[in-house]
Amino acid sequence: MPLPLDGADFDSCCDLPVELLAVLQRRGLTETNQVEALLKPAKAPPALKHFPQLAIALERLEISCRQGELLAICGDYDADGMTSTALLVGVLQRLGAKPIAAIPSRQEDGYGLNAAMVERLA
Repeated sequence: MPLPLDGADFDSCCDLPVELLAVLQRRGLTETNQVEALLKPAKAPPALKHFPQLAIALERLEISCRQGELLAICGDYDADGMTSTALLVGVLQRLGAKPIAAIPSRQEDGYGLNAAMVERLA
């Protein structure tokens, strides 16, 4: 059973359930401004700042969807990798593309994109 809270009191903060506030407090957030900063992070920078050729990639993806081309998706074997791969396959199918996905085997393929995966998708 968790220890009782240490007296920091932000029960009315941000319209959150008391139970969630208790979890946040046990994880070290003890002030209202810390909880608000977690729930309302700074605006993300524009995508083009990190991906200057994003427009080119999106244009190519749109062409692939319109023309029903095959698209290879290299996923990952962890929970978020499998989930994002499944979502991406579903969305691309609805947009007209023909996606094929590969999920590496942790034991056989290791971590990340590798030559064997590319060969399977080629």
